[in-house]
Amino acid sequence: PVPVTPPLPTGQTLTAAPIYTPVADPQGASGRVKGPAIGLILIGIAGILLTLGGILAKPSMMEFFLEAARNANLQIPAEQLDQIQAEQSKGVGLRDYLNLGLSLVLYGIVIAGALKMMRLENWGLALAAAIIAMLPCSCCCCVGIPIGIWAVIVLNRPEVKTAFR
Repeated sequence: PVPVTPPLPTGQTLTAAPIYTPVADPQGASGRVKGPAIGLILIGIAGILLTLGGILAKPSMMEFFLEAARNANLQIPAEQLDQIQAEQSKGVGLRDYLNLGLSLVLYGIVIAGALKMMRLENWGLALAAAIIAMLPCSCCCCVGIPIGIWAVIVLNRPEVKTAFR
C-alpha cells in the first residue's frame, strides 16, 4: 500500500519559506573584519621578525646550548653532543635559507591577505591568510590559531562574504 498524504484544508496553499539573501553592507563588514585583519598583520610581522632573528642568532644559540650543557653537568649522550657541535660548525646553511625564504613568503601572504581583508577585496586571499596563520609550523601558532579561526568565522559570515568585491 502507498501512503496517502491528507489533502490541505480548503482555502490554504503551500508557500515556500522566505529565502535569506544577505545585503552587502560594506560599513558593517569592514567593522567586523578589522579586528582579525589587524591580528593577522601583527602575526605576519612577528613571524618575519622572529624568523630573521632566528637565522641570525642560530650560531650563538648553538654555542649557548653547548655552554649550558657543560655548566649544568648534564649527561648528554655523545651522539647528541656531536650533532649539536656539527650544527654549530656548519653555521647557517642552505636548508636554513630555504626555510627562511618559505617563511618570508608565507608571512608575506598573511600580511597581504590581511590588508586585502581590511579593504574587503579578494576574499580568497584573505581566507588563505587566515588558514596560513593557523599552520602549526609557524613560530606564532599559539596566537595564530585563535586569530586564524576568528578570521575564518568572520570571513564566512554571509553579510561579510557578500561585501567583498
